[in-house]
Amino acid sequence: MNQITYILHYENALGEVAHYVGNTARNRLKMRMREHRKGKDTPRTKLLRITHGKPRLAAVVEGAAEGIDRFINASDTAGAICPICQERARKTVNS
Repeated sequence: MNQITYILHYENALGEVAHYVGNTARNRLKMRMREHRKGKDTPRTKLLRITHGKPRLAAVVEGAAEGIDRFINASDTAGAICPICQERARKTVNS
């Protein structure tokens, strides 16, 4: 099965950012996104949905190492590789 790793970017009205990194089969990504947006999946994404609203799909990576999603979530380092956060940081530096 063609596995992918994806990054969800959550942001609340105060501008506070949080992330979730998941892993799924490519053909299940749309279904997983529906589940994440409805808050009907993992405890972490249910909480993020309540505190930060609906997620944005920030990135999809094919061929990532197995278990990388759990490592990134546990280390809370997704912001460093989130394209949305990287773009915001570039704009802040250049302004």
